[in-house]
Amino acid sequence: MAENFALSLANIQKSKIIHELRACNELTQNFGLQLTEPQIVAIVQKNAEALMNAGRMEFGSSVIKDLVMEFCDSNLVEPKEYETVLAGLLELFYYFKNESLEALTDEELLKALRKRFDEYGGALEYLRSMSLEALLGVPDPMEEDENDEETFE
Repeated sequence: MAENFALSLANIQKSKIIHELRACNELTQNFGLQLTEPQIVAIVQKNAEALMNAGRMEFGSSVIKDLVMEFCDSNLVEPKEYETVLAGLLELFYYFKNESLEALTDEELLKALRKRFDEYGGALEYLRSMSLEALLGVPDPMEEDENDEETFE
């Protein structure tokens, strides 16, 4: 019985995200970006996988809509790569959300992702290799220690 309830909640959440992505298409088409129905379903599946891989659950609103709104006006998101970019950004969002130990709001994390995405030409591979500190622009204390060592003569 509890398993059926959990499946029902998951299906309700997926339906809600599908509806949100359809609504996002109305705005994103102004930027030349639009998801087809199969792409929407694929993104919803990628979201579920990214959540599972990150050991996270979403209650209420999904971050997908906010992610789309944050990145839709980037000239680095090509229409043919839109679905792939969204899927990659979802994975990165949940990864960095875990890394931040919930210290960052969704908005703060999305802004940091967007800043680095734009700085590095939309290279998701580069973002995947970044530490949370690098994403946020926080200097690595180990690098400072190495550079600040005094030499004694």
